[in-house]
Amino acid sequence: MTANQRRVCLFAQYHPRQRLRPPLLGYLRALQSCGYQTFVACSGPAAPPEADRAALEATGASLLCRPNAGLDFGAWQHLVREGCADGADRVLLANDSVFGPFRPLGPVIDRMEAGSPDVWGLIESRQRGWHLQSWFLQFTGAAFRHSAIKQLFAQPFDRMDKDAVIERGELALGEAIRAAGLRTDALIKHRDGTRSARHHTLNMMHLDWAHNMLALGMPFIKVELLRLNPMRLPWTHEWDGLLRTAFGVDTGPLNDYLYDYTGTTPPNPGAPYPVPLLPVPIRLAIGYVFATRDHVMALRNLRGAPIRFRMPPEGLVPRRV
Repeated sequence: MTANQRRVCLFAQYHPRQRLRPPLLGYLRALQSCGYQTFVACSGPAAPPEADRAALEATGASLLCRPNAGLDFGAWQHLVREGCADGADRVLLANDSVFGPFRPLGPVIDRMEAGSPDVWGLIESRQRGWHLQSWFLQFTGAAFRHSAIKQLFAQPFDRMDKDAVIERGELALGEAIRAAGLRTDALIKHRDGTRSARHHTLNMMHLDWAHNMLALGMPFIKVELLRLNPMRLPWTHEWDGLLRTAFGVDTGPLNDYLYDYTGTTPPNPGAPYPVPLLPVPIRLAIGYVFATRDHVMALRNLRGAPIRFRMPPEGLVPRRV
């Protein structure tokens, strides 16, 4: 990372009970250690508790509270309008939809900046059109101030529903980046998936979650994968053991966060959060084995998975990008 640059992170945060929990604070400390001046837009009807605010401020980040509207793009837009990105040499968009980082961020950032892209992210996607997943997406200052990007962030996200924000935010951002001719890069590219995953344009941040971290250097895992398991992957429950053994992570605070966020209580102290697993149609379960880079884990868990023998008409591939 080049010295004497002003690095800014615009961070979107939401918790149903306006809490700022330890996994978030650890992420913010990692960003601060990489030289980012971090501004956290906390969305909700009230400010977080005073103790939580003090803990966040101790990381060096700044907290700005706002109404819960417009999802992440509404939060980033709020920070832009507050002048948080003014004069920045690098602007990072990030949010609390991931746990981590489980490896140092500095080498990842250095690796991605080595090619001098205008915009880079951690994972490239072709779901519903080409884009870089926006939960960790960095722009040069010049790229972020490009007229096409400024125009995108001028939209009324606070008046949009979730589908509209995805369509006119994340997906439209991909279109704007390409239309502006900005050079892009990604830590994990679309071509890194299996042929089957590429053909069906599956979300590799879910489908290949273990391979991403172990083989491709991904420092994060998606919270939604653990909280909802929307693709019904039979091996998602292995996340806790993998983080403990492969990365030496104390997963207690992560499990506590999942219980807290969902408003549920662990059956006994220290119990891992029960990753949901609804019945999986047999063709889909077999398809996952061929589509994922985590095929050893998939095969190991297929026998005990709840199987359905009829595929619902709408299928199960989630729309979320």
